[in-house]
Amino acid sequence: MKRDQLVLGIDVGTQGVRVVAASLTGSVAARVGKSFTDTETRPGPDGRFEQECERWFEALTAALGDLWAQLSLQGHGPADVVAAAADSTSGTIVPVDVHGRPLAPAIMYSDQRSRSEAEALNEAGVDFCRRTGVRFGASYGLPKAAWLARNEPENWARTAHMAHAADVIVAWLTGVAGITDANNALKTGYDAAAGAWPDFISAAGIDQDKLPRVYRAGAPVGAVSAAAAAVTGLSTATQVLLGTTDGCAEQFSSGAAEPGQWNSVLGSTLVLKGLSSEFIRDPDGVVYCHPHPDGLWMPGGAANTGCRALDAKFPGIDRDAWSREALLRAPTRLSAYVLDAPGERFPFCAPDAAAFIDGVADDVRDMYSATLTAIGFTERLALERLRGLGCSSADCVFTTGGGAASDEWAQIRADALGLPVLRTQSPGAAMGCAVLAAAHVLGVPVREVARRMTVVERQWQPRPEVSSLFGTAYDRWLTALTDRGWIAT
Repeated sequence: MKRDQLVLGIDVGTQGVRVVAASLTGSVAARVGKSFTDTETRPGPDGRFEQECERWFEALTAALGDLWAQLSLQGHGPADVVAAAADSTSGTIVPVDVHGRPLAPAIMYSDQRSRSEAEALNEAGVDFCRRTGVRFGASYGLPKAAWLARNEPENWARTAHMAHAADVIVAWLTGVAGITDANNALKTGYDAAAGAWPDFISAAGIDQDKLPRVYRAGAPVGAVSAAAAAVTGLSTATQVLLGTTDGCAEQFSSGAAEPGQWNSVLGSTLVLKGLSSEFIRDPDGVVYCHPHPDGLWMPGGAANTGCRALDAKFPGIDRDAWSREALLRAPTRLSAYVLDAPGERFPFCAPDAAAFIDGVADDVRDMYSATLTAIGFTERLALERLRGLGCSSADCVFTTGGGAASDEWAQIRADALGLPVLRTQSPGAAMGCAVLAAAHVLGVPVREVARRMTVVERQWQPRPEVSSLFGTAYDRWLTALTDRGWIAT
């Protein structure tokens, strides 16, 4: 009897590596996660956050070792894995040599050292920014490259290419370097609408020869090299594909496969993405638009609010118990916004934004309930902004990421959004990369494979009995943002 073919999805996140092995119909055969031995190194006063790439290789090797042990119990082995793809954090970059080997630690997406370079690039590329709606910030890859060229000229001279984290994994597995996917390339200044690197990059002093060649997400790269196979246990017959960003991978796994269906990733930060048949341009640069492998567009954005800020605000609590009580209290009389550092970038741009809780709280659990509600209101405001830019009205919101595991928070968000919230059985960025790999193996569109491989596990409807209360709370929350100058009236 012929065994099922398997595809591998690899997610290189902020804290560790997650790997999923799935069948072409979406059945998960094995799932493994490995944390990095140290997550962020050399934080500096100028907002530096770096990561040693060697940690990625170590964690992936360890994860694959555990994966083979799980698969062997089911009669599967490396020879059954026919294709693999990897995603990584958007905006993280690494200077590499001609073989794709890192020359320095990765500059993480959260690194803030390149603020001045970002402003200079916005000025140098004013026409590009106006046409595409992109506005460079320190979280983008291109300002980081400009910082390296300006501040580390010797290292920059040795750099053959600027790579994204997913590119580094691809090169490590295949030996093929100097290429990337169109999703990761977006924040490094790639003009996805034109399909080319814009000329202003050279005018800004960045050698375009150091920028990678760009292909669609899911494009085939090559087979696993013998050297990588010896370390990881992968088969040299396994095809490696170009991956994508973590947010785009979450989109592929979420179940949101049509315009009007959106996906919210409740991870370290809040990421919201949907689908559009047209390129969406935001003149303020708050919303950006990733190309979808099927020829569509994925408008959306990434906020600074999210689970990381929530954990910093309420450390060490029994989150399940507090969330159950939060559902009973919501909506409270409070208005809140949670941030663990100054500044917000989506669904509005407010560089000096700071966390707040307005109103008199009965106790700290009141504050917790208001904060969960506020993140739902942030999603609602984002959807309103996207609709105003020409996106389809939202029919529902799929939910992925660590925060999606909370049933109570999902109900609060459904009430805050006034929309159904849905969760699939096997969401996550690693599963999204498995969907990307399966689409290549089957030779069918990614969205079709996503429909085959995703099953809605549960959905939450807005509760009519609290609809008017949440509407009033939302208006009060908008007023709090308006009073601070974060949004227009």
